[in-house]
Amino acid sequence: MVFYRNNTSYPPKTINEVSLFDGVVECIKRIKQAGFMTFIITNQPDVERGISLQTNVEKINNYILSMIDIDKLYICYSSDNNHPDRKPNPGMILKAKKEYNLDLTKSFVIGDRSSDIIAGRNSGCKTILIASSDNSKLSDYTVENINQATSIILETN
Repeated sequence: MVFYRNNTSYPPKTINEVSLFDGVVECIKRIKQAGFMTFIITNQPDVERGISLQTNVEKINNYILSMIDIDKLYICYSSDNNHPDRKPNPGMILKAKKEYNLDLTKSFVIGDRSSDIIAGRNSGCKTILIASSDNSKLSDYTVENINQATSIILETN
């Protein structure tokens, strides 16, 4: 979950600020019914920076997981851009590959930031950018919403 204030992104600080993309619950159900596993990979560097508490981030993530059926959530708390798990590095995706024996050439990374798309490309996944203020030209597909991303995934399955 990313919010924008004055064209600068920031994570939600409380559960009250959490808002899922319209249709995300239904889209994840459709993707899972098609045989895909689903994961969340998220950078949370504000914990290491002392801006947010890890327990608060965990509460927010647990709240999100109570609303959507995700196989696993991967979190990188590091603010070091060289950390292998911090997007755009592919470490969290590669962990999922190893833990779940995934074929990344048949996998998709959906994101709203260039760091998501670069992590997906660096791990060998197809990439879908949900258009935002970060309109990377690196993605395989660019869509306006999660419903369009789901259609692409289901059409290529």
